[in-house]
Amino acid sequence: PPKFGEPIGGGGSLFEYVRRAGKRCAMVDRVGVLEKLGASGVATRITTETDTDAVEKIAEQAGKPFGDSSENIPTGSDFVFGTLYGYYEHLQTSNSRWCKHSGSAFGALESVTAEAAFAAKEANVKKTREAKKSADADADADDEYDALEESVACDAALADLDTNVKKIWTSLPTGAMLILVTGVGNSPLVKTYQERKWKRAQGL
Repeated sequence: PPKFGEPIGGGGSLFEYVRRAGKRCAMVDRVGVLEKLGASGVATRITTETDTDAVEKIAEQAGKPFGDSSENIPTGSDFVFGTLYGYYEHLQTSNSRWCKHSGSAFGALESVTAEAAFAAKEANVKKTREAKKSADADADADDEYDALEESVACDAALADLDTNVKKIWTSLPTGAMLILVTGVGNSPLVKTYQERKWKRAQGL
């Protein structure tokens, strides 16, 4: 039996737990996420492509009273799940510019076999050294990366996120709860660091 503070069971779908509690779930997200996570336990699936569209649909669904239908069929939801991608997409594009600025020889990781990695190591050591030497000299002239501009763009992306969250918040009925899950930080940049560490270990 579980100890004090431990759940009775582990894993499973959040939507299934909510459904078993007798509540209706709605999910507003992109097609791939709906297919992956919304297969069971979700009564209403709503497809979206942009944050602007997602905010409107989340607000509309969250603001529907449960059971508000001329046929007495529930149309609202007790639990509405949605995702805003704008800030993460900004991090991705900013990271791509930084990769280009700091040297393409240390860019994205490609899938290689052990044999191919060894061959590439022998062939690219000289090329990598030359790229590192020329990266600093060419940075100002050859790329469009500017730390100040990136900071301003980051602030703008966060401001857009704040605006979207506010729109959702103001649409909620009295007594509703808004839960924000923010992820794990700048994962595109962390991924780049991990890939570059692997390449250094391989001598690429």
